[in-house]
This record gives sequence, structure tokens and C-alpha cells, in this order.
Amino acid sequence: MALYFIKSAVCLLLLLLFHRLVLQKEAMYHFNRFYLLFSVVVSFLIPLNTIEVATTQPLFEPEVPTEFVPAVESLGMQPVVSNAEKSLDWKLVLILFYGLITFALLVRFIRNINILFEKVNRNVLIKYRGENLVMLHEDCPPFSFLKYIFVSHTDFEAEKFTDAILIHESTHVKEKHSWDNLLVEFLLVFFWFHPGLYWVKTAIKLNHEFIADQAALKIIPIEKYKLELLSMVLTGQNFGLASSLNFSLTKKRLEMMKHNTTNSTKWIKIIALVPVLGALVYILSEKVSAQNKDQIPQTLYYDVKPDRNTEDFDIILTLFANGEVEIGNKIYTISQAVKVINEIPKKKTKPKARLTVKPETPMGFVSDLQYALFDNGIKHIDHIQLEQKAKPQTLSQSSKKDFYYQNSTFYIQDKNGNKTKKMYSELTENEKSELREPPSVPVKASPSSETFEGWKDPKKFALWLDDLIIPNTKLDGMEAIQIVHVFSSRVHDNARSERFPQPYQVHLYTEAGFQKTFGPNSDFVTKPLGGTITLRSKD
Repeated sequence: MALYFIKSAVCLLLLLLFHRLVLQKEAMYHFNRFYLLFSVVVSFLIPLNTIEVATTQPLFEPEVPTEFVPAVESLGMQPVVSNAEKSLDWKLVLILFYGLITFALLVRFIRNINILFEKVNRNVLIKYRGENLVMLHEDCPPFSFLKYIFVSHTDFEAEKFTDAILIHESTHVKEKHSWDNLLVEFLLVFFWFHPGLYWVKTAIKLNHEFIADQAALKIIPIEKYKLELLSMVLTGQNFGLASSLNFSLTKKRLEMMKHNTTNSTKWIKIIALVPVLGALVYILSEKVSAQNKDQIPQTLYYDVKPDRNTEDFDIILTLFANGEVEIGNKIYTISQAVKVINEIPKKKTKPKARLTVKPETPMGFVSDLQYALFDNGIKHIDHIQLEQKAKPQTLSQSSKKDFYYQNSTFYIQDKNGNKTKKMYSELTENEKSELREPPSVPVKASPSSETFEGWKDPKKFALWLDDLIIPNTKLDGMEAIQIVHVFSSRVHDNARSERFPQPYQVHLYTEAGFQKTFGPNSDFVTKPLGGTITLRSKD
């Protein structure tokens, strides 16, 4: 949202700069009125526009498997909230600050309108040459608002309210200049932090005066009109919503009265606006990756059973923990495998690869090979993650399970949905065998440099370092080798929050953090699980 308003402000400021340098000096006032209002509207719309651009990034977003994800929710445990998450909610503070200022400005906006209507109701209203004149008791320059022209009763009686000034103010009324002012003032209530709106407010009012001056000059010589104008520019009340002769830029108005612009000059300057608008649309629009509708999407499936028919695949690979790749009974490094993959003919319109990953293979190697496959024409990958074969349960393993579940409460649910509460010591051997093995200490492995650099993208990855939330820029001062363990997870659309809108959450651990979280003295090893667990009886 902040980026949107920055783009909007930049867009309006650049359009106003073009107006100041190119258009304002020319006698094309009605076009300038349209241009200024158009600039306000278009400055809010251009940043919402999207432009498709070519991209060299892969089209897939792999769902990174998790080496270790504690099933906290399923066991009835409460997640631990770090100190960083307990800090003051600055977002709420900013919302309250914005709300207070906006409310105060809205009250002032309504009050200013009410003041003008009260002047209409409390003073004498007369019809004079087809216009609605409000006769004010105080001395002030003439001004107009909506269909009313406000005039000092003293000036009117003294015949200081001349025909030229009447035409000037009636032009404001007929051209409905008050609605331009109301629009900008209303926007400033909600976008009071927008610098361009204050600039455009001044520019619109000045242009209104140019239009009204030109109407008056059709019936009065220019020198006489200048004298009448100067005599009416007095120090007095100024109403922000009204069109008034008491305007601080009178000197510019006097200079523009004799100025004429040829039609050819007008068209040249209008045409010069086209490339300016084109550049703003291209620079300030939201860039999105171009997707060819005829292009086959790239897909990646995890947890695939290894018994699928191998004839369905163009390439069959096996990735080992040391980074070597087996293709067609030959062993290659990942860089060598890339060349081999590129040379293998792709028979199908949607080439497929079957990638088998051996146990304890670092995720950096897996990601590098997946990207290499997609970069070289593969459209689908079946990812098979081999697990270590379970060893027969020994006494020490049974003891670990006894320790891990000793503080947990169990509910045994029968086929009818009835539940029986038990402690671990009361479980039968069959029920104990249904429990998953206590999690083992994760294997330490550093990510590849390419994977590490990818985590710096704040739009895609939310990062934790040693169990504390960090900005992605934190990685700029680190190296991949400093990370000894990683686990990450994909966050589905319906599970994302305003604070963490990214599709991936990545937990990184340095050596110190790894030892604190998973080391021999950590809660991971020394603290029983606790919580509640529901088991379904097979009887």
C-alpha cells in the first residue's frame, strides 16, 4: 500500500511539473482545467495498472519439503511466541494516528461548507442580473461558491462591484469551479499526506482565475480591468472552498492577460504530453511476468509413490547426498548433469522427469537440480524422497518413546466415537506401536549459494533466524556457509496473514541457534512432549 501511494504521488508531481513548465504559460485555460483534474484522477489509476513483462525466472514455485516440522497443533500444544513478536504493534499506532488526523480534517471540511451555507441563510439574498448575490455585512473581496456570489454590502452600495467583477464571479458559477475545489479538498481529507494534492489545489485555483479573467476582458479594456482588480485585492477572510478575487498569485494573472497562444503551439504542447503519459504508465505501472496462454505450465509433485511406470518419463534421475546425479547408469556432477539433460531428446509435448532423492540429501542440491530440469525443457517433475529404512526397535528406542510421551494425555476413540482417557503407562503395546517415533535431531547441511540468494526476496519468503523473525535484508551481511540447518514450508493462500503474506516460510539456524534448539541440552532432547493425542482403536 505504501508503494502505491508513493507511485501515485510521484505520478501527480511529474504531471504537475509538466503543467508548470509547458502548459501553464500558454493561453489554453480550459484545456488546462481538464488536464489538472485528469492528472489527479490518472495519478491514482496508473499505479493500479499492470504491464506484462518478459521474465527469465522459472514458472514453477516448488513446494519445499520439510526436514523437521513439529506437529504442535495436532498435539494440542500452544506455539511459542518470540520476544520479537510481542513488541509494540506499530501498524496499529500508525492506523490510529492516520484516523485521528483524517477525522479532524473531515470535521473541518464539513464545518467550512456549513459556514458558507450559514452566510447564505443569515444574510440578504438578492437576484441581480440573473445571479444570486449574498450581501455580507463584513468588508471582504467578492467570492463565489456553488451558485452564490458573496459581495460586501458596502462595496455593492458604493458601486465598487462593477460589471467586470460580476462577469468574473458569474464565470466561476457558470463553469462550476466550486466543484473542482470541493473535489481536491475532499481528497485532502483522506490523503492529507499526499504532496501533489496541495500543489494541484493551487494550480486549479489559479487556472480558474485565468478563465474568469478572460471572460471579463471581453467587455472591458485590459488596463481598466487591471485597475479594478487591484482595487479589489484587499486583505480579508479567505475561504478555501470558494473562488475569490483575494488570491495570492495576482501578479501571474496580470502577466497572463496579454498572453496569446497560436493554435499550432497549443497542438505541439498537447502532442508532447503523449510520450510523457506513456513513460509514466510504463514506469509506474505494476510489472507482472508475462504468461503465454499457449505455454504449458511447469508442475512439481512431491510424495510420489516410487512404483509408477518409468515409461511415462523422458528423463529418470537419482540425486545422492554428496550432490552426484545418476542418469542412465552413469554418474555426473550437477553441472555435468545440466548438459546431459539439455542433450536428451524430449519426445512428448509435456516432457516429464522422475527425480529420486536419496536420504539426507541437502535441499540446496535438490533445488539446483529442479531448476536445471525446468530450465532445460522439462514441464513436470515427480519428486520421490526416499526415507531411511526403519531399524528394528531396540530397548533404547523404546525408552526414548517412553520418555517422549510420558507427560502426554491420550484419548482412545473406538468405532462408535466413544473416547477413553489414558496416560502413556496405561496404553497397550499395540497402542504404543501406533505412536510415531520421537523426532530425531535434524541433520546439519548448508544451503547452496543460489538458494541462499533466493531467500532475500521479501515478496516470496518470510524468514526466521534462530527462531527470531528477521528482515530479508539481514542475509546481505551473511554467507550460506553460516547456515547449518534449514526447514521451510509452503503457506497456502487461505492461511496467509497481513503480517506474513509470503507463500513460503523459511527457518534458518546458525551453529549457535542449532545447538540451542536441537543440541543435547535443548528442550528438543530433554523435554517430554506433553499435550493431548487422540488414537483411533482398531478393535
